[in-house]
Amino acid sequence: MSTKTTTTPATNAASLIGNTIREARERLGLTKTEAALSAHISRKTWHELEAGVRDAPHRPTLQRVEQALDMEPGTLYAMSGTAANAEVEALRQRAVRLVRIMSSDELVEVIDRFGPDATAREIAELRAEVARLRAAAGDGRSAHAG
Repeated sequence: MSTKTTTTPATNAASLIGNTIREARERLGLTKTEAALSAHISRKTWHELEAGVRDAPHRPTLQRVEQALDMEPGTLYAMSGTAANAEVEALRQRAVRLVRIMSSDELVEVIDRFGPDATAREIAELRAEVARLRAAAGDGRSAHAG
């Protein structure tokens, strides 16, 4: 008796990427094996991507798939949501650095070096970035919302 392992899509993003890959491959008339060879990835990896069971594919893998399928560079990566997460993480790290500076002896050095409005400018820039990311995500909250 053989057992078949079934997997379910990891996320909506993985499913969207998988459908996009399948449609592009079929449009080019390629088999999964041909496409995988062209992308220099294993057939198993290709299958998992196309099936939507790879939750967080690596950017270089997505780039090779895009190239093999003659897709616009960055298309699949943008669908992954990873780009937005990276922006949010960078913003969080910037805010943490600012809080550390404001609560340390470095604040005097920052003010001496960049002027008394340095931290206010940095806070304004952070708020603008938060507002931009929220708008891009469709959040609709203003930069001043808590």
